[in-house]
Amino acid sequence: MTTWSSKESVNRAITTLARIWEKTGTLPNDLVETYQEIIERSSRSIRASFWELLAEKAPDCLSHFMAAKKEETK
Repeated sequence: MTTWSSKESVNRAITTLARIWEKTGTLPNDLVETYQEIIERSSRSIRASFWELLAEKAPDCLSHFMAAKKEETK
């Protein structure tokens, strides 16, 4: 199973999200779900880095992750 082991890995993931958003104006649901699974399996510091960098570098993407999180808890 995949996890992110460094802030550099998280940064690359956020950069990918930002580029997809910039080109398409949306994010593929499968990608959001996969990233959510990776986040859950990653360490607390990596999870914190993900949310911080997402809010900083790709704030438009944040709503997709929050919506996916809400769907997950239903």
